[in-house]
Amino acid sequence: MTKDLAFVGGTDEKNNQVAVVENEDGPSIDLAGEVFPLMDVIFHAQIVQPGHLKKAESKELFKGHVGEFYLTEMEEFYPELRLLPIVVTSRMRRMWGDFNTDDTELLCYSADGENPALSVTAPYAEKCGTYMDIGGTPSFKPECPKAKWVNGQKPECAEVMKVGFLDIDNMLPLEIQFKGTQISAWNKFKKSYKLKKNVARRKGESINDYVIRMSLENEGTYVSLNMDFVYAKDDNPSKYIPMAQWYYENLFQPAMEAQRLKQEQMAKEAMGEATDVDYEVDTPDNENPDEANTAEENVEEFDI
Repeated sequence: MTKDLAFVGGTDEKNNQVAVVENEDGPSIDLAGEVFPLMDVIFHAQIVQPGHLKKAESKELFKGHVGEFYLTEMEEFYPELRLLPIVVTSRMRRMWGDFNTDDTELLCYSADGENPALSVTAPYAEKCGTYMDIGGTPSFKPECPKAKWVNGQKPECAEVMKVGFLDIDNMLPLEIQFKGTQISAWNKFKKSYKLKKNVARRKGESINDYVIRMSLENEGTYVSLNMDFVYAKDDNPSKYIPMAQWYYENLFQPAMEAQRLKQEQMAKEAMGEATDVDYEVDTPDNENPDEANTAEENVEEFDI
């Protein structure tokens, strides 16, 4: 596993020897005697918020499911997920207008978290900020005034992050978008990892026998995210590491490279150096802007 991959898991020679078999309907992988099909697309999970019930197009679908995960392609709801983390696939920023109106406008956004998107005609700054390493800790240093905390007030421009996981119950490569308090939950989980690893060692356990249990709590006006490590030795989660690596190499990494090439192509076009390569133009996701951005300070930790 590369440094971009799961907190849970690690490099092991035997993991690299796992056979992937090509079948008529796609590849499969043999994990400790069990054969699982390998997906060739990334699935997505959505956190159902109270705001979904305010939209006519989603009200009926999500009625009775606030505080649950919705696997969009499977069209199924789950109260919690058990996951192995694979990679942070993207970090973006979004700045919305007044969300107390019926027609909320996206005023500015960034596809890479550092620079305003080229489609933004009047960005608030030349640069959003910079991801850097401060004292061995990956951090974000904002440069745009809209990305900074001012007198205790949260930034007007919110961070949006996507992370790739392996859902070990549904055996799916899953991408989940985090924003606002959800990013705080992710950062809290990261900070707890080192302690959890040492506790596991002290107990004579392996961190590879733990999975992330991701659950939700309905706070009334919004749904909060909880992540904690759960001992799952009976499920032998370490056997899924080769599958997580396969998904990283064959799905997540290519998708991230395609995104990089797309941004590079758009930059060339903006400078009048367009090529014949055609990439889909980046557009922001359909998001609910009324979730607070709760980064705790102007230097924000992140994980790659």
